[in-house]
Amino acid sequence: MNWRAHTEPPAQLPIVALIALRDPEDGEYFLLGIHTQTAHHRGVWVDEDTGRQLTATEYWWLPEAELLAPFSAGAYNHNGGFPR
Repeated sequence: MNWRAHTEPPAQLPIVALIALRDPEDGEYFLLGIHTQTAHHRGVWVDEDTGRQLTATEYWWLPEAELLAPFSAGAYNHNGGFPR
């Protein structure tokens, strides 16, 4: 998966993306949640559940469409999962 750094803006809006942060204490990454960005709020990620703006200055994002693409492409077999 191609996670993008906070310095790389989305090419097209609107977009839904997963946002990940790095824990400053142990250096581990964790998923913050699902956020959206629209042309009306260009440059601002908004949490889909709470409506709050992302305040982190360093984060990584992955378009939701890329994460779910294997399902859309029919690569997922409901009886056995993804092909190995």
